[in-house]
Amino acid sequence: MEHDSRRVDLLDNYDVVVARQTAREMARDLGFGLTDQARIATAVSEVARQALRGQGLIIFSYVIKGLERGLECTCEGCAWDKQGGAALAERGILGGIERLMDDFEATVGPEKDIVVMRKWRSGD
Repeated sequence: MEHDSRRVDLLDNYDVVVARQTAREMARDLGFGLTDQARIATAVSEVARQALRGQGLIIFSYVIKGLERGLECTCEGCAWDKQGGAALAERGILGGIERLMDDFEATVGPEKDIVVMRKWRSGD
């Protein structure tokens, strides 16, 4: 694990691709298998698209909990519609993202929305 954290500013469509690649790369460095790498990259891609609408950012960090190591993705500036995540939840978008990750928290705030997601890998 070369870096403790990485940040991707989400200003255009290319940045969503960079965020997805960063997620996959860091997951690989943690030893996640190809399936989990794809799950993480897909979840990141979905929230990054929402943050792109709000010109947000995503921060990737390695985290440790007991014997588990994981990848935490914090996305700031998600531009859910004005009903917050409710409309997305009804369409199954949030639920789909939640199922891809082990931990998922979405906070709808007055200034910006924040999503924090984690995927854990047991220590070997």
